[in-house]
Amino acid sequence: MTCKPIKCLEVPPVVKCECADAFALGSGELLLFDTIAQEAVNIAGTEVDIYQLNKKKTVRDPLYDENITEGWDGPFRLKGWVEYPQPFPESKAEGFRKTFPSTLWVARVDIERVGARAPYYGDIVHFWKTPFFDEQSVSYPHGKAKHGYYFTMTEVFDDGHLFDEADFVGFKVTLARNTEFTPERRLTNT
Repeated sequence: MTCKPIKCLEVPPVVKCECADAFALGSGELLLFDTIAQEAVNIAGTEVDIYQLNKKKTVRDPLYDENITEGWDGPFRLKGWVEYPQPFPESKAEGFRKTFPSTLWVARVDIERVGARAPYYGDIVHFWKTPFFDEQSVSYPHGKAKHGYYFTMTEVFDDGHLFDEADFVGFKVTLARNTEFTPERRLTNT
């Protein structure tokens, strides 16, 4: 038996890219972009309280399989950018109602800092606790909820993706408030 010599593979030489020494932005600079997003909100933002629905603390009716009382975590206080909620009146055969659509933007780092989970559909946001908004904040006298505006989160999107990568710096949340069943009633279970 004769052995044939094996020809070694030729490895092409490593060619240095022309842009290797250039400054390139990517997800490696996430800390930098987190800081920029956080500072903009901290300077010009509004203090918001986020109440997160906890399904483990929620008590359900065994017969009808609906919530008897809802369990909440929070409030988690942080700063966010809030769009002014313009009232949107509607007249239907059932009666008259107003909805208040709005938008909230919060930095992902702020949510991680306070120890909250990511915002989710159905969570409640509370903001603008000023004397001007106290009279407009509730649609009926109940005395249990604190003053300010309460909104329910209806949609949550991750926002501020860095250069088409998976890393992002904040959450864009669509909020809604209506006059027939206000979100503060969910917090007080009334």
